[in-house]
Amino acid sequence: MCLGRDQHDVGHCNRARLWDDSRATRCTRNARDRLAVGDTEICLAWQLPNGCQSTNHLERHACSGCGDTSHGANGCPLAQEA
Repeated sequence: MCLGRDQHDVGHCNRARLWDDSRATRCTRNARDRLAVGDTEICLAWQLPNGCQSTNHLERHACSGCGDTSHGANGCPLAQEA
């Protein structure tokens, strides 16, 4: 959610701002504790280094940081450098 690579529980991150405090996060946690933009849950697997191979929910394949559909959070230019 915050695109930070510092040690924290990334799977349950609920920070309201990006890792560098530069802007508000794009996603929120919904009632099911999943990343969502508005009412749409985004694909968690898409955010990971290997991405998601499913073609059943392409509308959920968007970066949790910037919204780009060509990469997930792991490849986001807004992410903290490793």
